[in-house]
Amino acid sequence: MDRSSKKQIRIDLRREEVAARHSHLWADMIAKWNLPGPEDRAWLMYSANYPFRTGEVHWAMDQLSFVLLTHRHADHLDFDLLRSIRHLPICGHS
Repeated sequence: MDRSSKKQIRIDLRREEVAARHSHLWADMIAKWNLPGPEDRAWLMYSANYPFRTGEVHWAMDQLSFVLLTHRHADHLDFDLLRSIRHLPICGHS
């Protein structure tokens, strides 16, 4: 078996392990996010979703309860979506 095949086997095994523990890992991350603490913290929730705790403020990037636009890539900025939700109280203005 070549080096590349061995590496792929290790990756596949790790993926299975993480998938099996996903609900526990998710619950643990959210519990830690909700805890008060003196240190600012950040977690990677998914490929482009980040929950943060800065001081006493709990917030997330690319989540609908708090929106922070980091750049104009289509997976982060959707003008049609913004137009459809602009009347909601989550936006700064209508």
